[in-house]
Amino acid sequence: TLESSWFFQRLVALIEKSYPQAVTTFITHRRLRRLLESFLEQNSFSRLIIRRASSRVRFAQAHQAEDERVIKMVSWPRLELGEAFDMVYEHNGWFQSLQFDACRDHQVLASVFFTRQGVLHTDALVSQAFAAFVEPVCKTIDENVRFFGQRCRRSRGDLSVSPLVVDFQVDQVAEPDQRHRFIKAMQRLRGASVSVLHGNPYVHLSVLDYYDGSAFDVWILSGSEITIVPQMKGSMAAIKRLIHHIFDSYAEGHIREYEGGHV
Repeated sequence: TLESSWFFQRLVALIEKSYPQAVTTFITHRRLRRLLESFLEQNSFSRLIIRRASSRVRFAQAHQAEDERVIKMVSWPRLELGEAFDMVYEHNGWFQSLQFDACRDHQVLASVFFTRQGVLHTDALVSQAFAAFVEPVCKTIDENVRFFGQRCRRSRGDLSVSPLVVDFQVDQVAEPDQRHRFIKAMQRLRGASVSVLHGNPYVHLSVLDYYDGSAFDVWILSGSEITIVPQMKGSMAAIKRLIHHIFDSYAEGHIREYEGGHV
């Protein structure tokens, strides 16, 4: 849009009020960094300077390490791309949005603003920014619609389950304190009921989304994976909201199909 920021904010508010019929996208922290690195390389910029960053940092008091809290922060780091991501990683956090200058030598060619929800603003190099951010995000949205859709039992002729796995690829949830921390994080999911059916040695949660009635069983049966099982109703919007909450409040992982065994 070429309209004012007031118009755009009203448009975003309209989309958010239309949940779950309409949902915004979500970009993982790893994916955000890859998009920025690709933008840097494809356009032969000398560097991207992060001017302003909105971030989230996981914080736990020394005597309550299993009960982390997420703190919102805004900073003006003026760091290059790699340095900024290393900084937030060292502080156990992630970026929500970034404003950065695309530079070639000592010349600023464009000032770009980009968020994990796919919101993009640029004052120059519109076609380059569109190709580097909007087109990949649209492709991701299409892939997500096909991957997360038709997951509930009702959408399958034999009412069978179609689980998803959050794979951390390391022993992220192997220890009891980590599983307790995961349960605490899940209980902070807004607009939902989270019931703990079993907490040790395995974890079994029942989640009911109040917005559209979607229901899920969430299991931890190994040290590196969380299994999500949509029940009779499990909308794409609710699945994505659940996964995004896990990524933001606990840890990011890789999403894949469930393979083998019984759930």
